[in-house]
Amino acid sequence: MNTALNKVWGATSFMRRRTEGRGLCGQLESIAETLDSLSRLLASLPELPSEFDVLELGPGQTPHVAAAFSLCGARSVVGLDVVANIDNETAGVTAPFAPLAEALGEGSCRSFRTALGASAASVGTVSRETSRLPIVFGGFDGERLPLTSDSVDLLVSNSVMEHVRADVVGGLLDEAFRVLRPGGAMLHSIDLRDHFRLTGCGIDGVSGDWLEALRFSPSEYEAMFRNRPVYINRLRSAQWRSLMERAGFTVAAWQETRIALPVGFRAGALQSPWRTFSDQELSVAQVQCAVVKTQG
Repeated sequence: MNTALNKVWGATSFMRRRTEGRGLCGQLESIAETLDSLSRLLASLPELPSEFDVLELGPGQTPHVAAAFSLCGARSVVGLDVVANIDNETAGVTAPFAPLAEALGEGSCRSFRTALGASAASVGTVSRETSRLPIVFGGFDGERLPLTSDSVDLLVSNSVMEHVRADVVGGLLDEAFRVLRPGGAMLHSIDLRDHFRLTGCGIDGVSGDWLEALRFSPSEYEAMFRNRPVYINRLRSAQWRSLMERAGFTVAAWQETRIALPVGFRAGALQSPWRTFSDQELSVAQVQCAVVKTQG
């Protein structure tokens, strides 16, 4: 079965590389949901400096999150992805973001603006009077960040960290700690569901055994993803928290969303280490967290 899946994913990898990682596809409704989640996490942090720099991991083909930070006062925003999908020649042009600026003013994205301490008037001024936003996008190898130490105040990602290979997660978190300034923070939304079972955008949009990925041995699982452009690391909430704390971060907010365990679920059928996890831990489908690089 796994060999067959590997062949299928290999045969369609080019097509899927063009569609997976599309991000929010410029859809304002999806962008508003992401910005609203970020605003709730921002509320758990100390106030950002008056001039702050942002790093977004995994923007896919969506420059709008970076643009939202810029419209709300960020001094600079860098977006890094393992596949650089965004053209810098056009990405920073302000005019196409006029609908986003309007939504940040008094529309569906105003909670994000408020969380950053920006006024509707200031967003409007940037939108009208700035021809290019200070945003830039590029690629990286998935672990080492091509930025200088202590150069970023805020690092954010949306449904990205679950795609980082398990053997380099620790290295990426160390890199995040390095590039953040003392007191800087990371905001992440991490999707823990089996991505083969996703059926829609909602958190409960799954079919069948949404924990099936935890039933495969390491060798079986690696075979399934050998020719696939997107990888899922299978880490659970408690593992993520431990890794972030080990990297030196202090948790400011840790929000877990749970959904019902699959019908007929048996923990004994899982591979190690998840076999010993509690039902409460295994039912976590999504983590939204804010962690801080302690001063020093």
